[in-house]
Amino acid sequence: MPVFEGSPVYTTDEHDIEIALGLDNIDKETAFPAGLMTTGNNISVPIIYNGDFLIGPEGAHMNVSGISGLATKTSYIMFLLKAIQYKRQDDVAIIVMNVKGDDLLHVHQPNDRISEAQRDEWDAIGIPCTPFENVRYLYPYRQQPEKQYANTALSAEDISEQFSEKRASNFIYTFDHDISKIEMLFSNVDDPNWTIESILSFIETSREFSGDMSWDDFKRKLKEFVNAGKAERTAKEIPVQSWRRFSRLIHNSIDDDIFVNSKSDSDSQHQVYLSDVIKNINGGQMLVVDIAGLTEQLQCLVFGDIIRSVYELKHGDFEQNERRSSNPIPKKIIIFVDELNKYAPSTSSKNSPLLANLLDITERGRSEGVVLFSAEQFRREHFAPSRCRKERGRAGLGTRHF
Repeated sequence: MPVFEGSPVYTTDEHDIEIALGLDNIDKETAFPAGLMTTGNNISVPIIYNGDFLIGPEGAHMNVSGISGLATKTSYIMFLLKAIQYKRQDDVAIIVMNVKGDDLLHVHQPNDRISEAQRDEWDAIGIPCTPFENVRYLYPYRQQPEKQYANTALSAEDISEQFSEKRASNFIYTFDHDISKIEMLFSNVDDPNWTIESILSFIETSREFSGDMSWDDFKRKLKEFVNAGKAERTAKEIPVQSWRRFSRLIHNSIDDDIFVNSKSDSDSQHQVYLSDVIKNINGGQMLVVDIAGLTEQLQCLVFGDIIRSVYELKHGDFEQNERRSSNPIPKKIIIFVDELNKYAPSTSSKNSPLLANLLDITERGRSEGVVLFSAEQFRREHFAPSRCRKERGRAGLGTRHF
């Protein structure tokens, strides 16, 4: 509406801005700070999100897109996670995946570079400018004792400090505990004829691959099926060429120290199963899983393992002795992954198990208390299924807005 000539014009105050943006209609008890707006007349107004739409039950999930290399996307989501941890405390648990260097491996430490002016801005939005609380780091196991057997870009001094504070562990995969998860290794492998899925199903149900086996035994058994005679006698519907391709993919994937034949009892190696740690997560806790040093296939395995373990925890689909924590299961579990399009690009196979799990989160996570926060460079790289784009589009943000 145009302003008539001679009409008085006034600058807005804080209350006017809240009304204009609809902030006065948001419940302050459940709201989370989104940032601080400063006007030309030096009025600062805290901007808030409706918490019921950010982490449920009315809505859920957030994707932040923007230019690469500025660290703005990750920094903003970490700010938001800090606000959520502070305001919801024991109700929410957080799982963060570190995908680049040691970017997120110091979140339990104070930032000495923050200025007084920046601290004042934190005070203005009602969130303490302090490190995350109850942080635990999980590193892929590697045979390097000088770094506490951890595969990480963190310095030997820093990693030793974390282990001395009992703040870190090294996760492993053994055949008897994790064979059901190897399908995640093929999340981004094209399988138009479903032959890989047929082999995985055969491995799961066949006596040939049962019993007390190790990864070395598994590799030897696969060699038998690469032989034409063995494959034709035992798994007639699966061509020998498919067994050979599967064997090549497996050998390339599990040729990493993270795959061990048995879990070590040595305290110096700090070995744990990732899924066991997740199933014992408590409200108010943050787990940082470092996957920066892993190949893309292994990153898919770890990401898929996290999602599946969270779902099993929330659905109660685990053995009684698997959850040793006496605390209640967190009401909400937030999973934050940077560069989501790497794990579920538009070219993902329709039968990708990782894609299926992501679809479950986007479609049903809101009602089940499983929330996905993600960051990626371009919105056009959202993963393929239209219903998934629709769900995530509701909470999509561009870093240019902040």
